[in-house]
Amino acid sequence: CGWLVSPRSAYGGRLAAGGGPGRRRRAPAERPFAALLGVSGAAARGLMLVSCVAGAAFLCLLLGGISGTLAAALGVVLFVASPTVIVSARQVMSEMPALALVLASAYYVHRFCVTGGRGPLACFVVAGVLSLYAKQVTLVVFPAYLAIGLSELGVRRLLKRDVLAAVAAIVVLAVP
Repeated sequence: CGWLVSPRSAYGGRLAAGGGPGRRRRAPAERPFAALLGVSGAAARGLMLVSCVAGAAFLCLLLGGISGTLAAALGVVLFVASPTVIVSARQVMSEMPALALVLASAYYVHRFCVTGGRGPLACFVVAGVLSLYAKQVTLVVFPAYLAIGLSELGVRRLLKRDVLAAVAAIVVLAVP
């Protein structure tokens, strides 16, 4: 854990122990915010805010494609107003980026099932691997992606070369 998002806050861990701001290695996703805002709580929370907005956007796209605009709007309001999301977005933890990446993965699986194109499949591979790097527990969602693919496309489509190459890429990229 910690390749994509550091599990400690900007002022936690070594900083609280007097290690100084230069000694803490920032996760790659945190670096742009630290460069823009400096080492601060605001910089650490910037990634959480962007992740919350991205998660809401992918949820809106997913629900809009499945159930329509009204369901998408209601789903996003319930997502953003959820106590779990509110607490996760305020803390500097890896849950919010992982949740946003899981929603992105679900959206791209849905797009792949609808279009059958390689673009959504490649985006799913990227989002899926990044979600594993953000939080390894997201591995438990991958059987759901498989179930969606099986129910929508069938076994024959999932055994084609592009899908098997995507599965191989996920396995190879997810192993550290």
